[in-house]
Amino acid sequence: MPNCVMLRLFFTGLLGLILAALVIIASKCALALSSEMKSLLWLPRSLAYWADLQPTFRNFPAFGLISFFATLFAHCVFRSLSVVCALSVVALVSGFSIILEAMQLMIPSRCFEWADIGWSVAGVCAGLLGGIFVLRILAIFFSKNKFASEKTAIVGVREAFGGCRQSRRC
Repeated sequence: MPNCVMLRLFFTGLLGLILAALVIIASKCALALSSEMKSLLWLPRSLAYWADLQPTFRNFPAFGLISFFATLFAHCVFRSLSVVCALSVVALVSGFSIILEAMQLMIPSRCFEWADIGWSVAGVCAGLLGGIFVLRILAIFFSKNKFASEKTAIVGVREAFGGCRQSRRC
């Protein structure tokens, strides 16, 4: 296999692992018996203290991170980030947050809150925009001409994450 294909597979696998870890962490936090994060012993104390002070806003950074890495992962898998792909990321991660919130109805000490869903969806949108911003920066960085057009910049991101161009060897 050419080096650029191996590099693409490595980054895709790494992003997939990070995304899976974030999904597991979010699930464990959302489905814990207590809504107090200090009861989760594996969570660093400073982060648990901050999360307990922000009972609904804490969903914003959590789902923002998931959406950010889902955006990068989708770009690596599909070799581009179309509007349909971006909307799919928003729909999947937002759906995941809604499912987690609805599952809290089955836990006696937890409750369903619309504010949690609102902050989760806002975090998903912010994570998507952050992911697109990072992809644009990488496109400019990897393009050979720093003043390249947007079309050339998109090709630069494809070179960085999506493998080789057809016209040259890796």
